[in-house]
Amino acid sequence: MDNKFDVRFCKCGTIHFVDINLRHDVCLDKDGNITGRKIIHVCLQCGSAIVQGLDDHGMEDFGDGLGERRCYDCYGYDLAESIDGVKSEEYHCILSKGVRLMMESGRYANWECSGVYVDTEGFEAQLGTTSMSDIQGMGFQGGGNIPFRDVRAINVNMNVLLREITPEQAESMCGYTIKSFNWIGTPYEKHFHH
Repeated sequence: MDNKFDVRFCKCGTIHFVDINLRHDVCLDKDGNITGRKIIHVCLQCGSAIVQGLDDHGMEDFGDGLGERRCYDCYGYDLAESIDGVKSEEYHCILSKGVRLMMESGRYANWECSGVYVDTEGFEAQLGTTSMSDIQGMGFQGGGNIPFRDVRAINVNMNVLLREITPEQAESMCGYTIKSFNWIGTPYEKHFHH
């Protein structure tokens, strides 16, 4: 399976897709050499920004009979709050609304922590007096010690998601281990790591 998209999972409950060919067009010249240019990917839901780029990993033989080929390491990191001194010719900026995740609760996810997307409104209703800041302070790990009466607040509605994304986008993201996604029973189950 060749991924056509780089998938970015945003803390605000949104997923972003960046075409891998765009990353190569920005970060590599026509001969495959690294240009030093990077992509700044800005989430229009929450304003967070990620810098993406490539590092040269050298030549490698994958044992597939095609011989040695140039390899690149992809990286991404959060952009500091200030971008003073950034030269525009060094960056390609992408503004993305992304795909908001409809949860089984019927509301959108608006927070992510450790691979769990959460509809905090539905989640807080279950917790009573425990607030989301209390949960964040506990290092919330997918429910851990928190008893869920209704897991719909942390489970993505896969039927809605698969209507909102393309098959290529689904193939690019189904290999990620994200606790809120259940690929079982979908056409992408075979790529899903249980």
